[in-house]
Amino acid sequence: MITEDIYVPARVLSIKGLSSSAKILCGVVVSHSVNNGFCTETDQELSRHVRVSARTVRKHLFELEKTGLLTIKTVSGERRLYPKEDMASLRQLIKERR
Repeated sequence: MITEDIYVPARVLSIKGLSSSAKILCGVVVSHSVNNGFCTETDQELSRHVRVSARTVRKHLFELEKTGLLTIKTVSGERRLYPKEDMASLRQLIKERR
């Protein structure tokens, strides 16, 4: 369970056709990518944060990638979720508030 605040950018909240849980998942990924610029949480870990199944997390991750909000890459066998570059200022704000 996340014990810190989740930040979902207003422009993400305004995207029509993207479910509420996908929007929250985007905020979770952004919050977990503050230190490295990417999130390495597993589907199971993310599912506990958003309170949906791991299968639903995978579906939402592909939706977020399709809408251009994040990029999914595998590096040395590890999945990395990279929030869109223009979220860098949001990550900086989160870092400052911690």
